[in-house]
Amino acid sequence: MRTEKTRRDFIKISLAVDTHKQTILGAKITKSRQHDTKHAKPLLKNTFKKAECYVLDRGYDSEQIHQQIRTDLHALSFIPIRD
Repeated sequence: MRTEKTRRDFIKISLAVDTHKQTILGAKITKSRQHDTKHAKPLLKNTFKKAECYVLDRGYDSEQIHQQIRTDLHALSFIPIRD
């Protein structure tokens, strides 16, 4: 908006992946722009395999996500702190 150019919307995809077996455990797809934290809650809840440890990028850094992983999934969370 500030550059006076129209911004195109893209499909947003968030994936839950088992890095050991290299398989996709869950996916969340939206057609509008949304912050990563809005995808995390349903994505973590709907994965069919639970893990001991969840590694997410810094876009998912929020206390609510850390609490969900610790209390609901009984696992460790490794998410870099946002600047």
